[in-house]
Amino acid sequence: MSFKKNGYQIVKKVLSQETVKILSLQFDILKDVQYHYMMKKENDYLGCEQVTKSFAYYAPYTFEALLPYLQQTMEKITGKTLLPSNSYARIYYNGAVLDKHKDRPHCEYSATICIEDNDNPWDIWFEDRNGKEIPITLRPGDMAVYAGVELAHWRNEYQGRKHTQTFLHYVDANGPYTDYKFSGRKMLGINSRLMYKND
Repeated sequence: MSFKKNGYQIVKKVLSQETVKILSLQFDILKDVQYHYMMKKENDYLGCEQVTKSFAYYAPYTFEALLPYLQQTMEKITGKTLLPSNSYARIYYNGAVLDKHKDRPHCEYSATICIEDNDNPWDIWFEDRNGKEIPITLRPGDMAVYAGVELAHWRNEYQGRKHTQTFLHYVDANGPYTDYKFSGRKMLGINSRLMYKND
């Protein structure tokens, strides 16, 4: 299953179990702080227009650091010299649905990494270049790399309690979307609080 042929590729255990546990705890703390300052309850949700039953956050430091950390891996898989765009993360809750969609230009080459699944895997689906619908199961630490602007992808209704994913987005350094380096920010880590649509 090569990226060149299919437009997506799976990388098992790109992050260790120890690493994803720490990342999950850090993101839970960030979530709790946001709920505290906004005086919200967990079931109020702080998602985005794309997935309402979730907690969504643009460019958390926790995951921004993965952009340069995994850039070489992404370049090897895609065969492209890449520029980091942005990170994004979600905690999905029971009943969450990610509608079928293609991504915006700043997600030209993307990765989604499972951070936590509570022993209840939840497939992401891709429509490959031949129109075939493929379910992909990722466990904590596993990553799917995909051509976000080319392949439609989605998730059916979530039946579990809590599922955490992070998304890393890049653009081709020699392609048409170079203006999306850092998503127009001066540097990684700046959080404009804009909720972009992502996997």
